[in-house]
Formats: sequence, C-alpha cells, structure tokens
Amino acid sequence: MMVVHDRREGAAVAAALLRVDVDELYAHSIDVPEIDAFFYWQPIRGGAHLLVARDGSALFAISSLALADMIEPFRNGRRTDPALFDRWVG
Repeated sequence: MMVVHDRREGAAVAAALLRVDVDELYAHSIDVPEIDAFFYWQPIRGGAHLLVARDGSALFAISSLALADMIEPFRNGRRTDPALFDRWVG
C-alpha cells in the first residue's frame, strides 16, 4: 500500500493520474485536514479537481464541482477507479 506523507507526494500521485506537470499541481493545491487529504486543481476552464488520500487513492471531479461538494463523498469512502483515468486522459 502506498503512503502519501505530504502535499508534494500527493501532487506526484495526482500528476501521474492526470498526466500533467507535478509542479503545476503542487502550486495549485491545499491541505484538507478535516479529511486527512490533499486537494489539487487545474487552473483552467474545464480543469480537473482531485482529492488524494494518504493511501494514494483519489476522487476526481469536474471543475464545476467545488471542494466543499467533494468532502462528504470522500469522507464516506468514494474514490475514482484509477483505470478510468486512462480513458479520460489517455
């Protein structure tokens, strides 16, 4: 099992899933301590939103969905199947 220790490691996970530059995602990220996760966003119209858990799992959302809308599903265990990223960004 992977362990994500900090926001930089989470950015590497997010960048690999979205196939984007890790530094760009790190620059557009925050800690979300209430769910022990990290939030990343692409600052472009239609860009992805991604919550990354300490175990390396992630929840993807379209840019029109706010972080506040993602917290409860994430807290309840909702995650995006990593195989779906191949279809979306492959």
